[in-house]
Amino acid sequence: MPLLDLDKITAGLSTTWSGFLRDWDRSLWSASKALNKHKGLQQFFKWLMLDEDEIDRSPMERVRQPKMPQKLVPVIPLGF
Repeated sequence: MPLLDLDKITAGLSTTWSGFLRDWDRSLWSASKALNKHKGLQQFFKWLMLDEDEIDRSPMERVRQPKMPQKLVPVIPLGF
């Protein structure tokens, strides 16, 4: 029995994953962690498609990556 049933992986599953990342508990995860998880899943499907030839299309190809909020760096005034 395979560890992962590739026939059951669809774009709907990856969209559900993307929705999970969008709605994650921000008190537990940072935005960069959500982005890293998304990129990891994207690379996993790319590996299955290109290197292992297990799938014809990546279910992640139409899923948008989570947005990172812009971090503002505090500026110290010259005449403090």
